[in-house]
Amino acid sequence: MAEDRASRQIAALLTEYVQTGTGKTKRLRNRLKRLPLPEVVPVLKDLLLGADNKQAFDRLARLAAEICNEILPEQEALRDEIVAALAQHVRRNPRFPRLALRALAQCDHPQVVPLLIDRLIHGSLRQRAAAAAHLAGKRSALAIEPLCQCASFPESRIISESLKALRAMGRPDHLARMLLVETALTVRDRVRVLRALEQLPLTLFRFRAQRFLDREAVNPDSPVAREAKACADLMRASDTLLRPTENPGTDTLLRPAFGPAAGDPDALLRASEEPEEEDDDPEEPLRRGGWWSAIVRLFIRR
Repeated sequence: MAEDRASRQIAALLTEYVQTGTGKTKRLRNRLKRLPLPEVVPVLKDLLLGADNKQAFDRLARLAAEICNEILPEQEALRDEIVAALAQHVRRNPRFPRLALRALAQCDHPQVVPLLIDRLIHGSLRQRAAAAAHLAGKRSALAIEPLCQCASFPESRIISESLKALRAMGRPDHLARMLLVETALTVRDRVRVLRALEQLPLTLFRFRAQRFLDREAVNPDSPVAREAKACADLMRASDTLLRPTENPGTDTLLRPAFGPAAGDPDALLRASEEPEEEDDDPEEPLRRGGWWSAIVRLFIRR
């Protein structure tokens, strides 16, 4: 009974917060934050589901993001609950998906960046453009590769937005250092993203990943010198080992160009046989031609 009365009081405060003018919103917001959050969050989620206009949904979503950022570490389950609710609105709310996406981007939660990347790839056109802008504000190294992909393919239709987001995150060398610092990325992941950065027109002069890594690896003041050396060695090895070479014949066994992480380091491969050369017949292309080829053959025969 007491819980129902408390829930009704919280719902009344939230309804007043949604409908009141801008002068009283700050006072009501502070009053709501002082209430027990385990009681406020369920009511807030229910009102979000029933919001029928843009202003009501926007205010409730932003309030949920503020509460998420102020929750104490011992109430981590409430943060997960708020982020999950906003993510559900981002995916399934047909009326206010961008408002939900903006509120989700304001949450300080480890799942926010993966959710924004998901919308960057699988969302609508407006959601993808908004997700690119929000990812720029997060400045996460995990967002660099999907932004590079969207900036490289015209099918994404957000090339300019992705390039703008990457430029807002920093210069190419700053992005490269972010990749080297990120512990969730392997050496292969870093090299792959660095190669993608080389192809984008982020600055006036083209970014040279190998040159940057070599310089960073020998810099005694660099905090990522060890990671830079590992990436530089792998990039140089891949550029060297993947160069075309003459076929040594089927009697010679070759070691594959990839490293031990991609297969058996002791495995040896036999070179493929070269295709047999076909006899060069000068008249063969003419036989496959059209009417003009017939005219050319007529003059040749004469």
